[in-house]
Amino acid sequence: LPRHSTGDLSLKMLLALLAFSDARAGAPAVASVALARRALAGGTLHAAETGGGAFARASMVLAMADLDEALTMYDAALADAHLHGSISGFAATKVFRAQAFLFRGDLAEAEADSREALDACRAWGLQLLDAFRFVSAEALMEQGKLAEAATALEPGRPDESMPEDVALY
Repeated sequence: LPRHSTGDLSLKMLLALLAFSDARAGAPAVASVALARRALAGGTLHAAETGGGAFARASMVLAMADLDEALTMYDAALADAHLHGSISGFAATKVFRAQAFLFRGDLAEAEADSREALDACRAWGLQLLDAFRFVSAEALMEQGKLAEAATALEPGRPDESMPEDVALY
């Protein structure tokens, strides 16, 4: 990982969380987006994390605002996951990008990305997070594929569900 000062990383993490919290609370998009952009500037968050956390929250603010730069960030994160062979980074980024596609109404793309994330987790024996299933089911429901959506919500194995003490957002 590139070296960043602890203060710089901490500040960016705090900005990301604040941007996400404000966006979910209904703050004006211009304010939340500005915080998210400050958090994401320089790539510190992405370099410091794989598969979630502050990077995911800040980039999701851009996705909620329907900004193309969110998709550009997800494409870069996917390229990075491929470069480093990170299956968890690949799967998480696919789910984040699927959610962005859902916000845009690009349902086929959301379905494809969420399916790829689920398939990668299953193929590599990674814990299948419930959030992955939820995004997949939403993409299917929005297309009227209700039986497939119900199937997507069913855990395949007992170890595929998330521990009860894990908080997503």
